[in-house]
Amino acid sequence: MDEHGLPFKVGQLVEVRSFLTGYRGAWFHCKILEIRQRKSGLECSLEYYDFPDEMCWWLNIFQNLIS
Repeated sequence: MDEHGLPFKVGQLVEVRSFLTGYRGAWFHCKILEIRQRKSGLECSLEYYDFPDEMCWWLNIFQNLIS
């Protein structure tokens, strides 16, 4: 576990599930670049291996789909 109590850490390779329209349910290979604590919760910055030209995004680590 890291300092945030997560089972993964910066630099680790992970799979991320998308909730974006058109990509909902798709999984992507990523590398964790940074993890930060915000008022809204934990966020991570990811580098997408399948899309090397894509800019890095900050995403909520535990994001739920809103119905």
